[in-house]
Amino acid sequence: MLSVQWILVQKYHVVTADLFRCIFTEIFCYTAFHHMENLHETRGYLIGGLPRTGKTTLAARISRERDIEYVRTDTMRTMFRADPHSSVALGSDVKIAAKAFRPYLWALVAGTIRDNGIIVEGELVDPKMTSRLHDYGPVASCFFGLNDAQAAYHRLRAISDPTDWTARMDHDDLTHLLGKYVQRSKRLEEACGRLGLTYFDASEDVGRVQQQAYDHLLTTPPTRETAA
Repeated sequence: MLSVQWILVQKYHVVTADLFRCIFTEIFCYTAFHHMENLHETRGYLIGGLPRTGKTTLAARISRERDIEYVRTDTMRTMFRADPHSSVALGSDVKIAAKAFRPYLWALVAGTIRDNGIIVEGELVDPKMTSRLHDYGPVASCFFGLNDAQAAYHRLRAISDPTDWTARMDHDDLTHLLGKYVQRSKRLEEACGRLGLTYFDASEDVGRVQQQAYDHLLTTPPTRETAA
C-alpha cells in the first residue's frame, strides 16, 4: 500500500511540475514575443522532419552564413536522460517526445529571438508548435520527409561514408525502416498542409531540395501569419 501511495505521489509531482512549467513557459514567451511586430528580419529558423533528409547540413550552412547558433534537438534529448520520467529522452516515441518538447522549443526560440536569433533542427520540431511560433514572432520554417522509399534506399546506399549509420543496416532492415519513414512522412506532409507550412520531399536529390529549402528560409519575409 505504501509503495502504491509513493508511486502516486511521484506521478502527481511530475504532472504538477509539467503543468507549472507549461504555464510559466506561456507567460515567459508571451512577454518575450510582445512588441515584436516591428521586426523585419527573420530571427528564428525551424527545420523539422525525418532522419537522413539533410536537416543538419542545411542548419549548419545557414549558421555559417548568418552567424547564428544552431541547436540539434537530438543533442538536447541526451540531456533528458537524467530525468527518468521524461518523455523527451532518446529512445522514447518520437511523436510523444515532440509533444513533450513543445514548451522547451517555445522557450528556446522566445529566449533568443530578441538577440541574434536561433536555428533549431531535428525531429522534435513539430508542425503544431511551429505554427504557433509563426503567429508570435519573425520565424521561418520548413519540414523534410521521404515520400519514395525506393528512391531513398538507392540514395542512402550510394553514400560512401562508413560512419553513416544507415550503411551498417542490411537490405531488409533498411527497407523496413524506410517503409516506416514513408508513413510518417505522409502524416507530416498532411499536417504541414493543414497548417500552411512548407514541406519538401528529400527522397532523391537532397542537394537540390536543400537549395530550395535554403531559398525558402532566407527569402520568406517574417510574418505573424502562418507560413505559406
